[in-house]
Formats: sequence, structure tokens, C-alpha cells
Amino acid sequence: DWSGQPEVVLELERRWGEVFAGLGARRDADVIAGMLGPQWAAAGVPPSPASEAAPDHDTGHVLRGAAFNLLLLQTLACAVAEPITLPLSAEVAVGAPPLLSDEARRVLKKAWVRAQADARQFDVGPDDIRHRARKRLKRLRYAMEFVAPVLSRKALREQLRALGRALDALGAFNDLQVAQAHFIQIAEPDPAAWFALGWLAAQRGPALAEALRALKHLEKAPRVWRRGKQK
Repeated sequence: DWSGQPEVVLELERRWGEVFAGLGARRDADVIAGMLGPQWAAAGVPPSPASEAAPDHDTGHVLRGAAFNLLLLQTLACAVAEPITLPLSAEVAVGAPPLLSDEARRVLKKAWVRAQADARQFDVGPDDIRHRARKRLKRLRYAMEFVAPVLSRKALREQLRALGRALDALGAFNDLQVAQAHFIQIAEPDPAAWFALGWLAAQRGPALAEALRALKHLEKAPRVWRRGKQK
């Protein structure tokens, strides 16, 4: 809504989603080969050729491609094509310019409510809810960083620190899930994958416990959108 070109922005968002889907596949392969691989070796898990599987193209291939650079230029063009006009808040009198800080708080509060609805189901919810909780918390962090200049610095710093801890813990749990799904697919033709799956199963409980602790800490963190309560 802030762009003045909502239809254009939604189309750009869809195309960025395609880009990041490709980058996400590359990252998942890096997690398995580069991060979990050394841990498995230290734990005595037999090496598996599938642990080094990677998408057809590396990250550089995606970012150097014409499609990505055209998308980047179109996004920049959209950002500077016309001045940003903010929607009036319900509490702002007609004719008075809305405060950017008020609009920022409204956006962040809405994002927090949606993220928390999923985060509170993290211990018992299905994997798709857990994955969505992580994505929504990531969006919240990006939004907070974007509007940081108009928010309380102290509260922002504390909440970003709590968000960072939560996202690290949720990311570690997500990496286990990604690796588990990968090795389930190749377990039959690759016996070494069964050892990897056993190791992953043993890590799941502690990783989930750490994620829940981090989410509980985040729920107690200051709220930058609460007017007049933080400095």
C-alpha cells in the first residue's frame, strides 16, 4: 500500500518468490554438505554421496542471470517511480498527514500477531505450521529493520536480539527437517542414509527444546509498537 502501485508490487513479490525458491534449494544443499556433513563425520556417520547433492546451478549462476538482474532493476524502478503516499490511519483526522511511526507500528503489530499465532503451536503443530512460523518471524525482523529509524532504539535493539535468537533456533530445527526429508527419499538405494537418519532423529528433541525456549524468551521481549511504553 505504501508504494502507490500495489498491483505492480504484488507481481514483483511473486517473481522474487521464484528467485528465492531457487536460492533456498541451493542453501538446503549447502546445509547438508557443508554444515551437517562435518558433524556427521565427527559422530561416525558413514559418508553418503547424496550428502553432497546440489542443484544444477550454483548461487552465482542465479544472481548473474539476466532474469534476476532485470527483476532487480524493475524493483528499483518501482521504488523511485513516484513518491510514497501512506494510507491514513483511522485515528488520524482527515486532512492531517499520518505519522510514519504510527503506520510502522500498525504494520509491525499485525505481523507480530500472525507470527505468534503460529509460534504458539510450534511444540505440537505440524511441520508446515512450524515452517510458516519461521518465515513470518523472518518477515517481522526484516520489517523492523526497514522502519528502524522511526522506532524506539532501545526496545528495537532488545526485540531484534530476541528475534535473532529465535530465528537461529528455528533455523537449526528447520535444517534438521530439511536433511531428514532429503535422506528419507534416498534411504533405500543408499544404506549410509539410514545412519544419517538415526543421527538426525537424535538431534530433533534437543533442537525443538531450544526453539521453544527461544520463542518463550521472544514473547517476553519489549514491543516496539507499544506507544509510550519504551524509550
